[in-house]
Amino acid sequence: FEVAGAPGINAAALQQELQKRGLPGVEFRAASWIPVKGRYAKQLCSGVQIILHEPKQVQLTRLNFEIYDAVRRVAPQIKFWNSSDRNSMFDKVCGTSQIRRLMQNGKSSSEVWKVWNSGAARFANETQAVRLYED
Repeated sequence: FEVAGAPGINAAALQQELQKRGLPGVEFRAASWIPVKGRYAKQLCSGVQIILHEPKQVQLTRLNFEIYDAVRRVAPQIKFWNSSDRNSMFDKVCGTSQIRRLMQNGKSSSEVWKVWNSGAARFANETQAVRLYED
């Protein structure tokens, strides 16, 4: 995605919240737009433009967790988990409901990231012999 936001978000506050996290390879610019389709079609949305300066440095999954956490801090009125369909799709993408439940329970992006990566080192070691490509 190139932008992240919704109606009712203070774009400057979201930009500031994300910039202070010091995520490598990415910059955020305050932005406003009106989507032509989707959940917020024809509504003024505010948020951030996401600019990848060094794409190989950016941990895209972590970026998603950070954006969620930042939006939760600057616009607590935004409800991400408002339907079983949305919950189900998020859980399928993550492969578990654990990530969503951590976020719903107010865990920080750092805590969620730690859980997300809890088996990464073991997986990397176990699959090293069968990998076809370098990272």
